Amino acid sequence: VTLKCGSLNFECFSNETGYYYQDNIPIVDCYWNVSVFKFGYEVEYIEIPIDENTKYDFVLTSIYTIYVDDDNISGPWDGSLEHPYLLIQDAIDAADSGDTIFVFKGIYYENILVNKSIYLTGENKDDTIIDGGGIGHVVDIRANWVNISGFTIRNSGPSEYDYGIYIDRPWGLIGHIIISDNKIIKNSRGIDLDGYCNIIENNLISNNYGSGILLHMWCYGNIINGNTIESNAGDGISLAGSYYHNGNIINDNTIESN
Repeated sequence: VTLKCGSLNFECFSNETGYYYQDNIPIVDCYWNVSVFKFGYEVEYIEIPIDENTKYDFVLTSIYTIYVDDDNISGPWDGSLEHPYLLIQDAIDAADSGDTIFVFKGIYYENILVNKSIYLTGENKDDTIIDGGGIGHVVDIRANWVNISGFTIRNSGPSEYDYGIYIDRPWGLIGHIIISDNKIIKNSRGIDLDGYCNIIENNLISNNYGSGILLHMWCYGNIINGNTIESNAGDGISLAGSYYHNGNIINDNTIESN
């Protein structure tokens, strides 16, 4: 399992009884303190009290996986490993909150609306490509508790308001989103972030035609860590508004040639 405390990760391995154990957890400043992840299971979050002797037992729940493969052009399509969906959006529409969607490598010419709490995982970030076709946002996130990893996300619309990944608040603040281990390239702008306690980590954000990451007006408790942000025509990271920026951590990134 991976145990995450703010920008720190701990890899834990089970003992002879099948349990995982980690001590000496640092206190971090965010709306959740600690999360535990294991592939195929729901991510479990807990706000641990500030106390030297706190203990907490995480119980992980297995989750349902829906598959997508652009090689399955003739169907049938039911999201199973034998009959994966052809389109990522079809898998999202069929998913329930908490499900994992696994996308096999290929080029998916889609504009994705993520309106459920899901784990969207690509086979690998170099060969699993979501191409927006030069129209609008490539990935538009409108839900809390979303994880996206393992993709190249490219070719948004040409407007300065079009993004590779758009995390905004049409009906309220959005939080607890993790964007990790992706390549976000050749969009009008890379990532628009307007929310709380989100993590943008270990991504390549490059060759976009505006800013790499834009923190919008109501951003607090977010972590931007370990990214390479380079060769964007605008700012590497831009704080666009001054209404409420508080407690954001920007740490250990490579930011150059923007």
